[in-house]
Amino acid sequence: MEVEFETNDADRLAFQEAAPPPSWWMELAVFFGLFLVYCGPAFLPYFVSGRPISGAIFLAIFSAIWIWMLIHAKRQERKKFLTGNRIRIHLDPRGLVEGEEHATSWVAWSLFEKVNTLPGAIQLLLKTKTHLLIPTRAFASEEEKTRFVELAEQYRAAASDSPGADFPSQEDEGFPTWARGITQSIDYQNKADELAFVANNGVPPTKRPNVYVSTLLSFAWLSGALGVFALGIAYPAPTATASPPARDLGGDFGILMCFASVVWFVAALIGTSTVVRWVNRIRMPATFLTPRRLTMGAKGYFLQSSLMTLCGDWKNLSQVDQNVEFLALKNQYQQHICVVPKKAFPTPQLAQEFADEAQLYWQDAQQPEEAEVADDAIAAEAADGDNPFRSPHA
Repeated sequence: MEVEFETNDADRLAFQEAAPPPSWWMELAVFFGLFLVYCGPAFLPYFVSGRPISGAIFLAIFSAIWIWMLIHAKRQERKKFLTGNRIRIHLDPRGLVEGEEHATSWVAWSLFEKVNTLPGAIQLLLKTKTHLLIPTRAFASEEEKTRFVELAEQYRAAASDSPGADFPSQEDEGFPTWARGITQSIDYQNKADELAFVANNGVPPTKRPNVYVSTLLSFAWLSGALGVFALGIAYPAPTATASPPARDLGGDFGILMCFASVVWFVAALIGTSTVVRWVNRIRMPATFLTPRRLTMGAKGYFLQSSLMTLCGDWKNLSQVDQNVEFLALKNQYQQHICVVPKKAFPTPQLAQEFADEAQLYWQDAQQPEEAEVADDAIAAEAADGDNPFRSPHA
């Protein structure tokens, strides 16, 4: 059974029904709660120790930085919704096939958790807590919609009993013909920490830090900053009526508190990144850690695991990143679909050549095709043909 539809702005409502966003009050409570955790210890001790001016200055600085960081993070977390994208969904006993203009994917039924019927769409929920939504308008009638749900549930239940069904290869008729001719491939298997780090930090130029060392350093810096704050409270700023001491310890600790405020804020951010990395490691789905194979050529790539196969041309990707440790492919929804550890290659030279080749393939695909350039030139010629100031050599 097969259905086809084109995404539009109305589908945003279906996405909100499937995954309702938190309420405004909940977001506000989380905003202030996190602000107090990150910034509270960096400015509250000033008010307690009789240094309100310094406290007000740090409060203003950290508030501005915090608001900017949250706005930036919210923009990054918001997935890009593509309208005008024609999608074809095909139900096959081996798995579900999703076809788009630049990509075709197969997903084994054993990877699906349940099939839900929502007011405006059919939701296919995966065990990785992601989902696929099919709007109701894709079905010609209510009977066709019901038959689709029943067939999908039938295939899913059958796969639970026998999850080892054969999966399509590059020669399968559902994939483009160019997929049969690509031969550059690498077999790899990710570790939980690799995917956890890339999910949180992307692919930075440097190698990922050791998670245990990062944890110890964050704890040490935060503990040191708290110790300075405690001493600053124990030795408050001297008042005008108090007799001057032999040594102004309050003034000395006031200066140290300024450095401790900066250290606390930076260490708290780094420490949180480390905590998120730990959480992602622990909660990493086992299906993400199965052996995989990436095969590529000038036309596109073919990514295969035991539960999913993705075939796409290079235009389906928004970015191809690499550093000393990884080669990563990111789709149009800003999600990393492939993270290849370079240590999977026999030698570092082969890893670098493979990664460089992937980036060149992707960069070439971003260039406009010759036919498109010619059409643009003809359109410009027609639009500018009556211009009396146009150069004869233009």
